[in-house]
Amino acid sequence: MARRPLVRATGETMTFKRKALGAITRVELLEVGKALELDVTTGMRLDEMMEVDPTG
Repeated sequence: MARRPLVRATGETMTFKRKALGAITRVELLEVGKALELDVTTGMRLDEMMEVDPTG
């Protein structure tokens, strides 16, 4: 049986990046962001952390 793609509330399918990042917790994502020296803060929402631009 083929898997159906994950669909957001807006009806669009989730990208691989979004699915992968959605599989880890907010705290884990914050730790990864800090380890990669990205501009993430504890006050950010999960979706804000996922949208941080790694190029600065």
